[in-house]
Amino acid sequence: MTRPGQAGFMKLNKGITLISVSIYVIGAIMAVGIVAMLTSFFYTNVINAKSIGQAQVQYSKFNMFFLEDLKESDSFTLSEPYSGYHRQIAFSSGAVYTFNAGTIYRDRVKICEKILDCGFKSIDDGERIEVFLRVGEEETPGEHALRQIYKLGRGY
Repeated sequence: MTRPGQAGFMKLNKGITLISVSIYVIGAIMAVGIVAMLTSFFYTNVINAKSIGQAQVQYSKFNMFFLEDLKESDSFTLSEPYSGYHRQIAFSSGAVYTFNAGTIYRDRVKICEKILDCGFKSIDDGERIEVFLRVGEEETPGEHALRQIYKLGRGY
């Protein structure tokens, strides 16, 4: 056995130094930080993708009903305008679309929800209809807007 002062004394002392512990702790903190950052990016993108998917569902439901009624009608009437757009449109076929409190109704039946804004406008002396539809939620990061022009009797 070696004693202090003899050659090889430090070789027998095995263990972890304070410097190596510090390096391990810093490395672990960096690894946890990177994983946390990647996880937050992933969840943010999932929320955005879900929001886009919900908006597309609302657009599709609206288009399905609206195009069907356009093809069956030869005229329409609009309610009084509000901020340049009308909030209600009635077709000669009898279908009535109303935007009220974040919801679009077709003949008093809810067809779309989570609508931030919706409006109808007559173009070309009643030949075409411009529809503005903005879908989203107040607390979600994105909103999605659609401005579509439809031709009466044909759809698009």
